[in-house]
Amino acid sequence: MAALATGDIVALELLYDRYSTLVFSVSLRVLHDSQLAEDVVQEVFLRLWRQPISYDPARGRFISWLMSVTRNRSLDELRRVTRRMRSEDVEDDEPGHEIPAEIGRAHV
Repeated sequence: MAALATGDIVALELLYDRYSTLVFSVSLRVLHDSQLAEDVVQEVFLRLWRQPISYDPARGRFISWLMSVTRNRSLDELRRVTRRMRSEDVEDDEPGHEIPAEIGRAHV
């Protein structure tokens, strides 16, 4: 992490190689969607690159911190998806969103 803080891209590559599979599997367990889990992996490692000082070694081990970041980001994504699905359901239930029968029928 010290090397990452200096902008060392090789340090990020090493961290990615070592932990990306673990980050993906934790995210997949929360989201049950491989595409969303892949997105979370990218976001977690992008955060590492942009904010390497967000990890404080005095507060615990790196792996514990990384799993916490992964879990929290996955839960945020799950809430976002759930909110969007609920919003779409509400829109579908509102009057005026139905397809009129004459438009919905196939014209033969």
